[in-house]
Amino acid sequence: MLGVDAYFELLALNRALMEVRFLGGDIDDAVRGSSHLADIHARLLEEIIAYHRQREELAKVASWQDWLVFGNRTLERRGIVEYLSEFWSSWDSKEARRAALETQMKPFVYSQEDFDSLYRELEERSLPR
Repeated sequence: MLGVDAYFELLALNRALMEVRFLGGDIDDAVRGSSHLADIHARLLEEIIAYHRQREELAKVASWQDWLVFGNRTLERRGIVEYLSEFWSSWDSKEARRAALETQMKPFVYSQEDFDSLYRELEERSLPR
């Protein structure tokens, strides 16, 4: 199994995942939309927070927890909407759409209101014009 032991490696991996999952332009859809990659990203952030918690760096724990709040993520929100808009109308069930949106919102902590707002925006974008 792969082990990433150095804190700075965790930070570098998080930065790369952020770029690929939310900010990158020409990224393979199988990578950008991967539920496996989303799960890895969530676990990576848990590791970063655990690193600081073990060292009793409570301000850094709080900072990372604040960073994870989806309501603060404007660039990522835009990236999610742009990406999912391409596929939204091809998913014919509400469950498939909800699952895709949940995957794309990882690793962030989001409220039901955040989720519903994004879902509505994607629904509106998919309406015929």
